[in-house]
Amino acid sequence: MSVINKNKISLGVGNIEFGEYTDDVFGVFEDVGAVKARVNINIEREVLDFETGRPLVTIIQEVIRERVTFSATLAELNMATLKMALGQGVVGSGSIPTFLDGTSTALRGTLQAGKTSVLSGTLLKFGGLPSHAFIGLRFTHSMASGKRNIFEGYRASPTGRLALPFNETDWNIYDVEFRLLADTCRPAGEQYFQLFQEAVAAIPPCP
Repeated sequence: MSVINKNKISLGVGNIEFGEYTDDVFGVFEDVGAVKARVNINIEREVLDFETGRPLVTIIQEVIRERVTFSATLAELNMATLKMALGQGVVGSGSIPTFLDGTSTALRGTLQAGKTSVLSGTLLKFGGLPSHAFIGLRFTHSMASGKRNIFEGYRASPTGRLALPFNETDWNIYDVEFRLLADTCRPAGEQYFQLFQEAVAAIPPCP
């Protein structure tokens, strides 16, 4: 029976960062906030068999298609994060919106009567542009040993689906999903992502 290496057993989620491209150069990565429940990296390789002979036998396989998707459940509602998760939108900070009734007042949202003025905040406007932006994506996961797994997707493109639930009796969390695009400026075999596993703990584990 093999001995279990407890330093390789992982539990917990970690941190996600989004990095915005400007002229094909990454801006500063930004922590998108708390992650809840799960991060999933799905890798698919479609393999084609070459068969020959009697009976037919497979003598070679080649990959004809690769797909990589990244999905996560986020707990913090952030306008800049939503813009990146949608692949489009205009974000303004220090804004006071004008609503459809021509005012800047709104209901309290707590079922109490009356309206109050809306204070300064962040405003996301969305819709009507065909362009679709991609981002850089980094996920850092800390194991119980203090060592980290760090995943970095070079060109993460939003899938175009985003649900924003507002629940009465549960936490409001929302799912984001990205399809990774190949960065063809990189060598073949290295175009989607890199995954690094730390050999030495960044933070000494508790005894």
